[in-house]
Amino acid sequence: MTGLLTHMTTDFDRRLKLRRQMLDRMGIVPKQDLGTTLIEASRDTLRCCTECRTTEACEVWFDRGAPGDPGFCGGQRAFDRLSDAINPDIRAAREEARSEDQAPRRERRASR
Repeated sequence: MTGLLTHMTTDFDRRLKLRRQMLDRMGIVPKQDLGTTLIEASRDTLRCCTECRTTEACEVWFDRGAPGDPGFCGGQRAFDRLSDAINPDIRAAREEARSEDQAPRRERRASR
């Protein structure tokens, strides 16, 4: 049983480290005075990271300097929601960047 507990604790710590890295990358600074929206959004990111099935991809992505958008991340919407709740200005910039990323795809589809 001790080996299993050690493995579970190590795995949990690994997942929380990745979550902290994602929060840092997105500029999300947790505050002590979290309102209801922030508590729910923060809890969602925690749940997504503890249940994540792509931790290896996440580690590799961070090891490579976290380039671009982490398309593999099943918790990205939860992180976006937390970021939006903390700083609504970030949401507008993110939506603009995503629409620019999708514009070439739309143009390619339209030309077919």
